[in-house]
Amino acid sequence: MALGSSYPGQYPKSVYGTEVFELNVNLRDKAISLASNVTLNDTEAAAAYRAKYDYAPANQPPKVIAGDSACSDVYYSGHYLGEAFGNFTALLTNGSGIYVITAQVLKPI
Repeated sequence: MALGSSYPGQYPKSVYGTEVFELNVNLRDKAISLASNVTLNDTEAAAAYRAKYDYAPANQPPKVIAGDSACSDVYYSGHYLGEAFGNFTALLTNGSGIYVITAQVLKPI
């Protein structure tokens, strides 16, 4: 649930520290096109670790994907938090954002 809301899917009463930026579509598409042609590093150790999962994309080799990221002061992971931030991304972007990854914001000490 969003900060200050009473039920899931309700628009947040407070968007504390929340910003939404849309990139230049042509520049974004060009960057994805160029990046998708690179060979990403993969190792036998990484493949063995992925083999522990019985579902995609966790068990597949690395690849370039397009989507939206959510930034936070705290790194988070897991099914429920991923689902929550996916819902929150959709809410803040009127359904146009597709959450794919978390990016931790690093602050200087």
